[in-house]
Amino acid sequence: MVWGLAALLLLTMLVWPFFYYPAEAQFMPPDADTAAIPIGGSVLSTLILVTPIVLGLTWFCLRNYRPAGLLVWRRDRPVTSMAATLLFFVLTLPLCWLIATDYLFRAKPLPSYGYYSLPILIVGVVWLATLRTSLVSKNTAVQ
Repeated sequence: MVWGLAALLLLTMLVWPFFYYPAEAQFMPPDADTAAIPIGGSVLSTLILVTPIVLGLTWFCLRNYRPAGLLVWRRDRPVTSMAATLLFFVLTLPLCWLIATDYLFRAKPLPSYGYYSLPILIVGVVWLATLRTSLVSKNTAVQ
């Protein structure tokens, strides 16, 4: 499930610019640059910068993984459980803040293309929550 969420996160980050920038370009002046420039920049930055981070973090958290529930807490390893919970809470908090401020509690509604980045944020939050679970529930026995 975690590898699927990582793939879905990367896929949404790669597909998002192809929908967002052309929709935004219709509101730009006619002498503005083409939408291909930000699309190419977003795709390249996702492939070069984001993909190694997402795949590396997913691999690290899934080594020696024992399947467990989403709210797992290891009583035999309370420091690791607390550290992983705080780390992923700190990583998830900005995404939740963006969802709340940009989408839920706005005075004026966004244009229709403004909601195109919402799936990236939601998948990112779920992916980070499952990474926390996999990190806490690691099998740490020496083999």
